[in-house]
Amino acid sequence: MYIKRNISFDLLMRYSWPVIIPALLWAVIIFLIYYYLEWHFVSLNFEPISVVGIAVSFLIGFKNNQSYDRFWEGRKIWGAIVNYSRTWANQVLHLVNNNAAGTISEEELHYHHRTLIYRHVTWLHALRLQLRQPVSFSLKENKYVQSLLDKHHENEAICETISAYVSKEEVDELRERRNVATHLVKNQAKQLQTL
Repeated sequence: MYIKRNISFDLLMRYSWPVIIPALLWAVIIFLIYYYLEWHFVSLNFEPISVVGIAVSFLIGFKNNQSYDRFWEGRKIWGAIVNYSRTWANQVLHLVNNNAAGTISEEELHYHHRTLIYRHVTWLHALRLQLRQPVSFSLKENKYVQSLLDKHHENEAICETISAYVSKEEVDELRERRNVATHLVKNQAKQLQTL
């Protein structure tokens, strides 16, 4: 879905030239045949074209509504993740304490706070990168998707990105997992169960 206000001519031509150029050539050929060779039998009535145009406008309207609904659904989910993240950090800082975890030192308590919050940040990064992974079809059909991914460094390995937030042992364990975000949540539950 394209959500900017204006579509530049460069962007339009980049993705649409394989359709626009043959259609333009076909229209020019038909015009030349009709006008210069005076073959008037190639003309069409306007009514069938208008019926097809109306059908296409309905289809485009439905597709536009569907894409906006998907965008808004993602926006609502992102808002929920932001709110739950704030709640998570608040609960970790106030509910994981010496009363709940037994008698542990302040350094160890700080370690648990930091580990639980950093693992949540790691989960956010892992989820972001997993959701941005393109399907093989989009890469095969459109080389521009690959160039955009390379430009914005979205092809970096998930474990390389999250290595700054979690321990080396946890990163090594996550390298063997297909769904890193799910295993990070599982590790959160294990640590909370231990506490």
